[in-house]
Amino acid sequence: MNVYKGDGFINDVTIVPGFWNDYATSPIPAHLSAKSSSTGWVEIDPILGASIGFAKKFKLDVTYTEFGMQILDIGTSQISKQS
Repeated sequence: MNVYKGDGFINDVTIVPGFWNDYATSPIPAHLSAKSSSTGWVEIDPILGASIGFAKKFKLDVTYTEFGMQILDIGTSQISKQS
């Protein structure tokens, strides 16, 4: 959403809202969840971004994403490597 556009020092402000969802239509395997339900929401991630243009030559972009796992034993911000 373009919130502001002008000719001043701050010349552009844009906000980007959104979300990402993961919904299981097939049964979730028992080893993935202590709650092991048949179907339903697996993950809901709200996203909010802002972009601010200033001095007609520069732009600052910031994005925030929160990972909301509905299955409690899956890590959301870790990478696991095995060899």
